[in-house]
Amino acid sequence: MTGGGVEGPLGPRSRRSCRRGVWLAAVAWQFLAVTASAQLGAAIAPARIEALVGPGARTTEVLSFSNTSATALSVSVEVVDFDVAVDNGVLEKPSGTSPDTLAPYLRVTPLIAEVAPGQQVFFRCSLRAPAEFAQLRAMIYFVAHPHVEDTGGTKVVIVPRLGIPAYLQNPKARAGTLEVRSVSLQRATGSGEAVELDLDVVNTGERNIRPNGYLRVRATDGSFDRAFAFNEGGEPVLPAHQRKWRMTFGPVPGGELSLRLRFTTSRNASHQSDHTIAAASPPSL
Repeated sequence: MTGGGVEGPLGPRSRRSCRRGVWLAAVAWQFLAVTASAQLGAAIAPARIEALVGPGARTTEVLSFSNTSATALSVSVEVVDFDVAVDNGVLEKPSGTSPDTLAPYLRVTPLIAEVAPGQQVFFRCSLRAPAEFAQLRAMIYFVAHPHVEDTGGTKVVIVPRLGIPAYLQNPKARAGTLEVRSVSLQRATGSGEAVELDLDVVNTGERNIRPNGYLRVRATDGSFDRAFAFNEGGEPVLPAHQRKWRMTFGPVPGGELSLRLRFTTSRNASHQSDHTIAAASPPSL
């Protein structure tokens, strides 16, 4: 690894929404050509590190890596900088190259570990805050290579590359606050059985904000009344970032619908808006 080193409340909620966010813990998978006969599986916890500490302070987190497969794994740790695109895609950058890089202040130990089948191994993550900062971030990846035997043939196996985002945030920095630029609700394209939300927001603060709330859907004839969770996975909007968010909720009936959207925009404020969606068009013959 280069550059900095690694040692290193609102209303009713529904049972589920149709589609959750595209990244919660930035779990990725690499496809490598190797000889193998077993399926691989791994898990890491917690899903993220989000430490709130003042300048010069230190904090430590413990990360657990579990080998859930029947194959021994050699696990190595790497750190990269990252940003997030408007469409929520994760953009990786070389470690230590971003203005908001956490890499120089982050140590994970050990860097390499052997993890037997069914074993859980713990990694220590130490963070040291610099003298001046608002938010720093990095992605910590755990790459698991299997111990495989040569059976005379080459097979393709999925090698887990599990990552968690790490954030170091200054309590004196401005808390995350969402500016709502636009909201639209309509029936999902190609389906009258779901509602699609398109949301354009900007975080005007200096720390992450993870908005939560609900979308309440009611049939105007009184036959349906249900609340679906907004941002059920707790996805963040990063400081000074614009986010064009698309969420799908359902199933919903085909008749005319009355909608109420409510979600937090700061610690003390929320957005609320009411919408009406016409009945779904009958399928063409």
